[in-house]
Amino acid sequence: MKKIIFALMFFGLSISNVNAASKSCTPDQLSSGQEALATASYELTYASDYANRVGNFEEGYMRLSAKNLPSGYVMLVYTGNEYFELQDNTTFAEVRGGVHKIEYYSTACDTPIRTFEMKVPHYKLFCDVDKSCEKNVWFDGTYENSASNQNRRPREIVSLRLIIILITLILIIVLFVVITIRRRKKSEIQF
Repeated sequence: MKKIIFALMFFGLSISNVNAASKSCTPDQLSSGQEALATASYELTYASDYANRVGNFEEGYMRLSAKNLPSGYVMLVYTGNEYFELQDNTTFAEVRGGVHKIEYYSTACDTPIRTFEMKVPHYKLFCDVDKSCEKNVWFDGTYENSASNQNRRPREIVSLRLIIILITLILIIVLFVVITIRRRKKSEIQF
């Protein structure tokens, strides 16, 4: 057990020494890196076969892959508490919907060359009886399974009920005004 702990500590120290030995990018490295990364981008596809670490199927994940990433550069994707490192155009990461941060680095230095945020669309997991979600299963947002993207029929029923109540109230008010006017006319005739 002590050997395993010692080996892990040694491995951790060697990794921290590698990180400590890294250096900041020079202005020339930054400008050449920005030129090299001008066409670098990413591609999102629905990960229909994604399974979590335990092996259970997970729905709603997107497969993020780097496109036009030149050699000597890496793409880091920060998704909340974790990050993914894409080293070439063949590697990919499974990410959930939301706003995530992407940073491009050179392997020669540790200063981010290009940084931006990307919005990963959420996959509609729940359609219920709303048939329009089959036509448009993707939407941009920061929520899933919310009432605004599901069944619209209850909203229509509520608005129909409100219209009926409003018409009934207007008829009651008009009837009250007509009755009041008739009573006043009758009372004027008697005097």
